[in-house]
Amino acid sequence: MRIVCKLPPLARWLRASRAAFFVIAIQLAAGQAMADEWPELILPGGAKAVIVADQIDINRLPTRIWQFHSNKTPDQFLEFYRAKWNKPPIEGAPPYIENSTEAWKIISRPEGDFMIAVQVDAKNPLTSDGMVSITQLKGRRTDKAMVSRLPEYPKMPGSTVLQELTNHDPGKNALTVILENGHSAASSRAYYKRFYESRGWTEIGLHNKKSGNADVLLLQKGPLETSFTFVAKNAKTQVVGVIQYPEE
Repeated sequence: MRIVCKLPPLARWLRASRAAFFVIAIQLAAGQAMADEWPELILPGGAKAVIVADQIDINRLPTRIWQFHSNKTPDQFLEFYRAKWNKPPIEGAPPYIENSTEAWKIISRPEGDFMIAVQVDAKNPLTSDGMVSITQLKGRRTDKAMVSRLPEYPKMPGSTVLQELTNHDPGKNALTVILENGHSAASSRAYYKRFYESRGWTEIGLHNKKSGNADVLLLQKGPLETSFTFVAKNAKTQVVGVIQYPEE
């Protein structure tokens, strides 16, 4: 299942939501067996949803994502969750957390070993469009066998990993990484090129090393392809890589 372009705002909010509720989720799971079944997707009456990612890992946490549409206004849509989530998950905790940006209105809450987050497009006051995510907070994150299957990728000295996403398709998987470093885009590109070529990858698309203000690196090894873009901004370079790796 492929990832849609609206995922990055959701991914950023998921990090904030998990940080706010992580201790609560641990307390909820204490003394309980690991939950095997995912929570049911619940939407207000009349809303329609399609799943856009049923096998994606965000920072190595399994996540399912749906896209929805409803004829309710954003406030009416969110009021459904405020009413449904009126009881705190544990004593002393808020029943849910709400946040808003210029583009999104967001509400989230932990349910057992899972975090549910709903984000609604704030730009349309008449109808509701957005995403629902359910993230498993415990379990596969500590599965060392799963982590060991992720492909190796380089990090220049001083790099910060901002995001890791894995996407699974039949016969082929992809790891998307977003990093930031203090090196130039050109030196970053050269570093990644050396790393992959030393491991049997071949650069392709030699005629297209630039795309707008971004340096581009495309590589191939057998049926697998990997791509990187390097964008310099404010004395730093953001590196975005999509790394294919075989299904075991």
